[in-house]
Amino acid sequence: RLLKEAPLKYNKDLLFKFSKWSSKPNLREIFRKRLTQSKNILLVKNANLISINLNENCENVTTLTIKNFDSKEYYIKSKRYILACGGIENARLLLASNKKMQNGVGNNFDLVGRFLQDHPNAHIGTFQTNNKKAQSYFNYFYKSNTRFLPRFVVSEKFQLNKKILNASASLLFISKDDDPFTLAKEVYRKYIRGELTKSDLNIIFRLLKHLPEMFEIGKHLLINKKVYTPDSTIKINLMMETPPLWNNRITLSQTINDALGMPKAIISWKINELVIRTLKECASLLKFYLDQSNIGLVELPNWLINGDWDDKINDAKHHIGTTRMGNSFNEGVVDLNCKVFNIDNLYIAGSSVFPTSGHSNPTSTIIALAFRLSDHIKSLK
Repeated sequence: RLLKEAPLKYNKDLLFKFSKWSSKPNLREIFRKRLTQSKNILLVKNANLISINLNENCENVTTLTIKNFDSKEYYIKSKRYILACGGIENARLLLASNKKMQNGVGNNFDLVGRFLQDHPNAHIGTFQTNNKKAQSYFNYFYKSNTRFLPRFVVSEKFQLNKKILNASASLLFISKDDDPFTLAKEVYRKYIRGELTKSDLNIIFRLLKHLPEMFEIGKHLLINKKVYTPDSTIKINLMMETPPLWNNRITLSQTINDALGMPKAIISWKINELVIRTLKECASLLKFYLDQSNIGLVELPNWLINGDWDDKINDAKHHIGTTRMGNSFNEGVVDLNCKVFNIDNLYIAGSSVFPTSGHSNPTSTIIALAFRLSDHIKSLK
């Protein structure tokens, strides 16, 4: 329906897709009762993992050492262990567990911590338009209480022809920090989370001074199921995949420890020329496409032309690839079942096992791999 409404011409180099958000993202509240009443689950709070302990021949995990902030240490013993602490911590914990293996657990070939990936993203242009329907075409909308965002995705053929990475773009309607929309969004989020306090009454009183604008926002949301952001600046945001590079990695600090005495993680992550070329090619494509749409015109920033990238390209906090999956122990840290090579009872869950990153958020793939690993564990004797 969106494609029919918007005067967008067909372009074989761009695909039109949607990002989709969970209508119930707080899994803690969904599963709290089941977890607390389960006879198979024991949740231990304030138990920070500091060491993965191996047997003499380094083929099995014998125990885990945990520690609290009172410096008390305990041991956990199990038949099998799953490390699910994220793309940075998974690597840090394996590297720091070096009492039996000097280079850390699973690190025979110096692969733990390597190939760190994220999703570089940047505002590559400003969309100038007087068309009031632009927000209906490109802003967030709701269907059955699920939030969607229209996205442009570059085609596989375009990637191959231009020799670039995968990428997707969306139009972001950015409001000022103190405008009614931003204030209303802040109050709503606090209300949903049960975090409203008396001090928030001041924000609510300020909103009452903007009733006409609030009515317009509410009308779009309640009747049209679309987000309306008044007086906004429209930025084109591009998010890209990044290649798995050997020197992008997690290492351990030799001088700085955390409050538990663990060496802190040192993050080395740099973008290369392939990312820059992807950004430039996609910016040119999107400008050509949107300029032909009769909705508005794209203004590209100077830094895109003069190459002043340093503070313009950000990460997406998607930590990927530091314990990558491989066909053999000299290609990866875990096998096809997410088991650490040469360690019989240690598994890893999360995006750290991804060999490549793709261009999109990793959450759905993380969940799918978690189900897959769960099924595999259940199939074992």
